[in-house]
Amino acid sequence: MTIQHALYGAIFAVVAGCGDAKTTLDASPDFFYDARPPDAVMYCDPLAAAGQQGCDTGEMCGWIRVQDTPTIVGQIGCVPGGTKAIGAACARGDTGTVTGYDNCVLGAVCVGDGAAAICRAFCDPAAATTTCASSETCTTDPGVGGDGSPGMPMLGACAPN
Repeated sequence: MTIQHALYGAIFAVVAGCGDAKTTLDASPDFFYDARPPDAVMYCDPLAAAGQQGCDTGEMCGWIRVQDTPTIVGQIGCVPGGTKAIGAACARGDTGTVTGYDNCVLGAVCVGDGAAAICRAFCDPAAATTTCASSETCTTDPGVGGDGSPGMPMLGACAPN
């Protein structure tokens, strides 16, 4: 056996022992991190209608804040459905992958922090026509998320003009 064959055998043994990617993904909640592979398919879509977001019954696709400093970082994922209507004051759980979601209703996201936080409708800032009310504009916000990369749609929130 040559050194080259031994090296290939060792690499195969290491790779074969790693398991498949599906098993690894299934071990965590249904969402992608910002550092996902470029060919990743998004599990859920916060811009889709109820029942079409890709989440289980009782869940919705929402924004999950996973880091506050030095910059806000988040991810989309299936989270329990919220109860706060668009325009209502809202709150977000502690920053983290399983706690950093808000209590806004399906199709909305909590924008701002503390007493100034309010539920705003999700929107697509890259769309030719907006889903926002005529008195609002679809704006991007680091607390809302989405960077437009594969599997992570560019997300915005409807804000008053």
